[in-house]
Amino acid sequence: MFISGRILILGAHPDDAELGMGATISKLTREMLSCDDIRVLTFAWKSYTGESLIEPHKRAMKTLGIKNYEMLNFEPTMGFFNRQDILDILYKEHKNDYSTVFTHNSYTSNQDHQVIFEETRRAFRDTAILGYSCPSSDYGFSSTPSYIRVSKQDALRKIRAAKEYIIYKKKPYMLPEAIMGTLQANGLEIFGKGLAERFEPIRVII
Repeated sequence: MFISGRILILGAHPDDAELGMGATISKLTREMLSCDDIRVLTFAWKSYTGESLIEPHKRAMKTLGIKNYEMLNFEPTMGFFNRQDILDILYKEHKNDYSTVFTHNSYTSNQDHQVIFEETRRAFRDTAILGYSCPSSDYGFSSTPSYIRVSKQDALRKIRAAKEYIIYKKKPYMLPEAIMGTLQANGLEIFGKGLAERFEPIRVII
């Protein structure tokens, strides 16, 4: 796999990273020499309606093979007005010398996602950044996306991780057939077959 070194995956809310790039996370944990080199940082620990998502997130991380993860205490929507606090956290993370950072993309309509995208770009000026797609909030996507091919095993692990968020089980974008269909559409678009997840190339360093 072309991605190596330490990797940071950012999400505004629990389920963002799983839904946006869960199959890629599965692939990374399978193929990288050390799962400890992959860190998932989530800024909120509860839903918009106040339910705790700590336990579902823990189970989802276990399903995807992630050991190094952390949930912070930002309030959905209102807490993300504290942009300087978020930037300070990301500056601290920058000191860990990540080779690649995954974050929200620039086409999102969700204001929390927008903040994380903008502050990631500001904090990691010298780091490769890829923006994952969240079908629940994107309006359009990059006209020149990058793709990561994933296996059926990775796809099924993504679906299992998404199922941990029982409170969202009736959301159309969380249905197994929707998740698999998106992976298939991405695979057809770039490879003509198979499964893939797509990313916005926010910063590429060669």
